[in-house]
Amino acid sequence: MKDWKKSGYKIESIEPLPEYKGAFVTVKELFAMLKDADLKNCSDENGLPLLTIIDYRTENFYKPGVSIASIKTKCPILRCPIDDFTNPKIRHLIPKNSPVILVCETGSRNAMAMRYLFKFGYTNTMGLQFGMRGWLKMDYPVEIGHGKEQL
Repeated sequence: MKDWKKSGYKIESIEPLPEYKGAFVTVKELFAMLKDADLKNCSDENGLPLLTIIDYRTENFYKPGVSIASIKTKCPILRCPIDDFTNPKIRHLIPKNSPVILVCETGSRNAMAMRYLFKFGYTNTMGLQFGMRGWLKMDYPVEIGHGKEQL
């Protein structure tokens, strides 16, 4: 898409996303947030999640049996492709009153994903800078799972 735009070709959207400048969190900041949340079993005094992760990497989700590393935490992790954000049943799983961290492979799609969720009233999202690759590069804890079976 970037190259298409750079070439000067016209881009139209049937349903443009609203403008939204979401926040980003570094890998080190997320690690600290998760360390604190995990000590509290990732829930507040009312049982609500202190933090939720949405892992929306699509490359591997459609390859059954492929092992993929995910961030290891006691906090809820929703694993789904970004297209599932349109499904009200999936959105119902995403809290609106506590931080939601978006994780893609490199972090490059997070701004668009935050705008997409903002369209549905989410103002509590943050993108993980450098995505899962940044997490792996820092050698932070992961768990190994398999593709779409993790949902």
